Parts: sequence; C-alpha cells; structure tokens
Amino acid sequence: SPTFDLMLHLVRTRLGMAVALDVASVFIYDQARAATDAQPLVSLGRLDGYDPRLAQAIRLMESHVDQPLTIDAVAKRAGVTARTLESIFRKSIGETPGAYYLRLRLSAARRLVVDTRIAMADIAGRTGFS
Repeated sequence: SPTFDLMLHLVRTRLGMAVALDVASVFIYDQARAATDAQPLVSLGRLDGYDPRLAQAIRLMESHVDQPLTIDAVAKRAGVTARTLESIFRKSIGETPGAYYLRLRLSAARRLVVDTRIAMADIAGRTGFS
C-alpha cells in the first residue's frame, strides 16, 4: 500500500535499510505458510530500486534459514564474488552479508519462540542452529 511504502521510506531514510527491513518483517506475512513456519522477513518487492543481486541474496538467505548457506555459496548463486556481495550489503544495508544472515535467522527463531509452542530444539533446527 502507498501508506506502508511511505512508512518504510521514512524509516529507511532516517534509520537505514537494515532497520527498514526489520520493520517490514513485522508487517509482512506469507499467508501460504503454516502458522508455525518461520516467515520470510522481507517483502522483496520493497527492494525495488536496489541492486537486484541484493534481492537475490536476501531471497536465498530467506529460503535457506533452516540449512544456512555459506556466504560464498550465496554470492555464487547471486552471480557475484563474496567480496562484491559484501560491498553491495555494506552500501545498501550497512552491514555484512554474514551479519545480516545471522540477524535474519535469529529474528526467525525469536518469532517462533514468541508466536508458537514449538520446542526449543525444533526451533533451533528450523533456524539452522542445531
């Protein structure tokens, strides 16, 4: 919605892309997933205007929360080197791909802890911490 887009734009310009992605994750849910599944943290449509390699890398990270890829593997699948991916992340989000991926997995784990009754061991497995 235009209101949501404006809100994210204001957050992004004042607090940075990383915070805007976190805010988006609070509001955006994939209805096709079960309530107990980890939700994607980003609506990639909100990354319009950003480097498509960034969107591809985030998409890969979101789809591999349970079995995390190495940053080299993410970079390769996004069609760049690990060094280039790090540069793209630092420029667009203000943090490294590794830091973003860890934060994404921790956020997914936190959401499962708060919103479900799933055992901690299962949550760890679903978020790549087993």
